[in-house]
Amino acid sequence: MRRTITGSLLLIIAVSYLLQITTVGYEDRFLLNRFYVENGEYYRLFTVALLHGGLWHLAFNLLALYALGTPLENYFGKIRYLLILFVSLI
Repeated sequence: MRRTITGSLLLIIAVSYLLQITTVGYEDRFLLNRFYVENGEYYRLFTVALLHGGLWHLAFNLLALYALGTPLENYFGKIRYLLILFVSLI
């Protein structure tokens, strides 16, 4: 079975949520905050997508990513699919 970007992303998001609910200060390091971005922490433009407001938020996002991401990845290919994902985060 080949590894997909969508499958890897589902795993990364799920692990991130586990860290979010078990690690003190985890959210603060990844939340989108204008002050920090203006001071060079540009990674926050992307890491905010790994944070979720609760289990239902996480579950529906994972379901939507699986349902939509898999066919999009197959249609566009890995490189263009990654580009679409990164552009959609900003």
